[in-house]
Amino acid sequence: MFYASVTGRSSLALDDGDCAPDVAQPFVTTYAVDLDTIDPDLALFATICAGTDGAKNDGLVRVKDGKWGEFWGCEPADHLDEVGQLFGDPPGPGNAFDYKAMFVGILTAIRAKGF
Repeated sequence: MFYASVTGRSSLALDDGDCAPDVAQPFVTTYAVDLDTIDPDLALFATICAGTDGAKNDGLVRVKDGKWGEFWGCEPADHLDEVGQLFGDPPGPGNAFDYKAMFVGILTAIRAKGF
C-alpha cells in the first residue's frame, strides 16, 4: 500500500522546516516562496491550530498532523483554497496557487509510481 500527503500552510506562513518534503514534487516546490492569507472563516481555527508554538496549518489541520506516508510538502493554501472553495475563490493576493494544478500534479506523481 502506498500513502503520500500534501498539506497546506496559511496565515502568511513560510516554510521554516516543517514543510520539508520526504520527496520533493514540482507541483509543490513551484510555490515554495508564495504566501497565503487565511480565509476569514478559518481565522479563529488557524489561531487555535497554531497553539502556543505557532504550528503551521491550513486553518483546520496542522502540518505535523497532515503528514501521512511519503510527505510531498506544503502548498501555500488554506483548507478552503486546497479544494477550490468558496465558489472557486482564488487564494490571497500575490499567491499563484492553483488547486486544479495541484490535483493534476498528484495524479501525475502517483501514475509515475505505477498506480
